[in-house]
Amino acid sequence: MLSALSIRKDALFISKKEAIKAAARGDLALIQRYMTAHIHHPAKINAKYQGQTALLAATINNHLAIVSALLSVPGIDVNAQTYDFFSLEACYSGEFRKNTALMCASHQGNTSIVTALLATPGININLQNDIGDTALMLATKKGHLAIVNALLAMPGIQINIKNNMKDTALTYAVMHGHTGVVKALLNQPNIDINHLADYQDRSALMFAAEQDNCTIVKDLLAMPHININDKNSLESTALIIAAKHGHVNVAKILLSSQAMNINMKDSLGDTALIRAIENEHQEMAHLLIDNKKSDLDITNKEGNTALLIAIRKQQITIVKKLLDAGADITIVNSKGETASTLATQEKTLRTMFRKQSIAKEKLKTFLESIEKEASENHESPESEQHHIQTLVDTSFAAISTSIQFIMKNYHYVEHHDVSKNVLFDLSSFLSILALNYSNDEEMKLELDKAAHQVWKITELMGHSQAKNIIKQFKNITQDDERKFLPFERLRFTRPASPKNLDVEDKITLDTPKPRQ
Repeated sequence: MLSALSIRKDALFISKKEAIKAAARGDLALIQRYMTAHIHHPAKINAKYQGQTALLAATINNHLAIVSALLSVPGIDVNAQTYDFFSLEACYSGEFRKNTALMCASHQGNTSIVTALLATPGININLQNDIGDTALMLATKKGHLAIVNALLAMPGIQINIKNNMKDTALTYAVMHGHTGVVKALLNQPNIDINHLADYQDRSALMFAAEQDNCTIVKDLLAMPHININDKNSLESTALIIAAKHGHVNVAKILLSSQAMNINMKDSLGDTALIRAIENEHQEMAHLLIDNKKSDLDITNKEGNTALLIAIRKQQITIVKKLLDAGADITIVNSKGETASTLATQEKTLRTMFRKQSIAKEKLKTFLESIEKEASENHESPESEQHHIQTLVDTSFAAISTSIQFIMKNYHYVEHHDVSKNVLFDLSSFLSILALNYSNDEEMKLELDKAAHQVWKITELMGHSQAKNIIKQFKNITQDDERKFLPFERLRFTRPASPKNLDVEDKITLDTPKPRQ
C-alpha cells in the first residue's frame, strides 16, 4: 500500500496537461491528487493548457464536484479567462474568447456551479469577454431565469453594461423572447429601458415589436419612462416596425398609448400606414386607416401618399377604404402622378375614380348652389323659385350618389361657411322624405341613413345660425307629383341643441325621429 508521501511524490509528476484533461473528463481522484501535491503552489493549479485552467475545464464540462474541490483551494483564480477558440467552442458556439467560469456556467444554465462560483470570495461578476458579454448577458440570452435572479441579487451587479454591439442584458432578453427574464430585469430600479442597441440602434420595444411579442410590449409600455416614439438608425419607430411586419396585435397595443405618434416617418419618409401598404398587410392597413389620429395624406420622399402606393399595388379594398376615409386624390408625387392617373392601369380602379370624380363635382355644385342661394338678393319670386329648385336638384344629386363622400370628407365641406348653416336643415328634410316611403322600406332606410349621416357632418363641423331653408322647400314639394308629408304637420320649437350647435329655432315633427 502506497504511503501519503509516495502518493504526493507521484502527484508531482502529473503535468498540467494531464490535470486539465482530468478536470475536463471528470476524474475527481486525479484532480484531488494534483491539488494535494500543489496545495501551496496555486500557480500550478491555475496553470492553463490550450487556453483553459482546470476550473474552466471542469465548469465547461459541468463537473460540479471538481469545481467545488478546486474552489476550496486558497488562491484559486476564479476569474481566469479562456483565450483560445477551442475552449470557447466547448463553452458556447462562437468565435470569441476571454470567458470566465461564471460566464460559461451562466450560458450553459448550470445553476449549481453558478451558485458555487458566486459564493467564492473575489468573484468578479461584471467581467466581459471579447465581445463584451457579461455572465448576466449570457444568462439572459439563453433565458436561464434562476441564474439571472441569482446574479441580480449580487451586490454590485451592473445591469446596463453594453457589449461591442451595444447590446445589453435587457435587449438580449427581449431579442430572444424570454418574457420571465425581461420581467426580472424590468423590476431593477436602474434598468435602462430606452437604450438603443446593435448596429441599427434598436430599443427593447423595437425588438419586441419585431418579434411580435405582445406580452413584452405590454410590460415595456407599463414602464413610466418608456420612449414609445424612439427611432432607430433607419428612423423607424416600434409602430413602423410592427406595421412593416404585419404584427397587428402589437400595433393595437402601441396605438392604445396616448403618447404614440402614428404619423412619424422613417428615413424614406414612410409612415406606419405606408409601410403596411407597401408590404401588403391589409389588416394592418385597415387598423391604421381607422385610427382617428392617422394623417392619410402624408407624403414620403418620393411624394407618394398611402393612396398612391395602394393604387400602384392594386390593393383595391385599401384604395376604397382610403377614399371612404377622405384621402386626398389630388396630391401629385415627384413623378407627376396622381391617384387618377395611376388608377387608369386597372379596370376596377378606373371605375372607382370615375365615380369619385362625379361625386366630387356634384358635391362642389351642391355647395356652390347653397352659397349662391344664401348670398343673392332675388329680383322676383320667380327668380327665387328658380334658385331654390336648382338647390333642391343639386342636393338630391349629391345625396343619392355621394352621401358617403360628404360624410367622410367633412374637412372639405367645412371651408364653405354657408354650408355649415344649412346641413342641419338638410338632415331634417331628409327625415321628412323618409316618412313618405312607408311602402318602400329600402328607400326609407336609405333616406334615414342619409339624414343621420348629414347630422353627423353637422356635429363634426359645428353649426351656427342655421337659415332654416327647409321652410323654402315647402312651395316646391307641394307641387311634386309624389305625395310628400303635409307641411302643416311641421311646427317650430326650441329643442335642446346637439353638442357644438347654437340654440335656435329648429324644425321638428310630430312623428318619430329618424333612426340613429
